[in-house]
Amino acid sequence: MKTIRNPKVDLNVLKERLTYCPSTGIFRWTEKAHRYVPNSIAGHLHRMGYRWISVFGNKIAAHRLAWLYVHGKWPNNQIDHINGNKDDNRIENLRDVTASENALNIHKPMPKSKTGYRGISIERGKYRAEICTRPKRHFLGRFDTLEEAKAAYDACKLKLMGTRNE
Repeated sequence: MKTIRNPKVDLNVLKERLTYCPSTGIFRWTEKAHRYVPNSIAGHLHRMGYRWISVFGNKIAAHRLAWLYVHGKWPNNQIDHINGNKDDNRIENLRDVTASENALNIHKPMPKSKTGYRGISIERGKYRAEICTRPKRHFLGRFDTLEEAKAAYDACKLKLMGTRNE
């Protein structure tokens, strides 16, 4: 079984074998999916937290299948889970974004973070805030408090990311 980003999938055949509930994000097998129990939840959770479904001899990420199922075409870029939950494949929680935009929506700090916040470090007794979008690194300033640095980071992130959800 191979993993392909955008395999050739006949949408009509896909809809014959799987049902998708946009409000729950769950795929279920239909009676026409011969090897599977009808109405059982499709796919398995990968150790990284994403759900994968084996369809047409390919392993496909459920979030990409959800996009195809609803929009009738593969996403142009990466699919971002807005709330950070990799198994929440409700269509309202998914958006087609660039790699830089997807990286902005990472919720966890870097493993060695001393502040516990992404993009904020301690430098010369102050809190330094910066945000990276390829190919630029945006220096936001040095702040006396962690709250000020976090506010600057969040404001810049919102400005760069916006409310893009297409």
